[in-house]
Amino acid sequence: MAYRCPVCKQTASTVSKLAEHIMNSQDNSHGKWLESYCNSNNIDFARMILEQINGNKDTSKSLIKALKRDFCKD
Repeated sequence: MAYRCPVCKQTASTVSKLAEHIMNSQDNSHGKWLESYCNSNNIDFARMILEQINGNKDTSKSLIKALKRDFCKD
């Protein structure tokens, strides 16, 4: 199953790759969407970004969980 980015419509083969795409995109549109999505799902956006910068591998665990809930409708 392919997962479509809600911002640019690019597809990813897994939810983890979708999260990685959104987090690693360098444009303002992805950043704004991600911050809004995190806030509406009680995910600490600033902490998640800081942990990503520091190389924490579990940084996107809560984001992936929320994306699975919202994007995996099968």
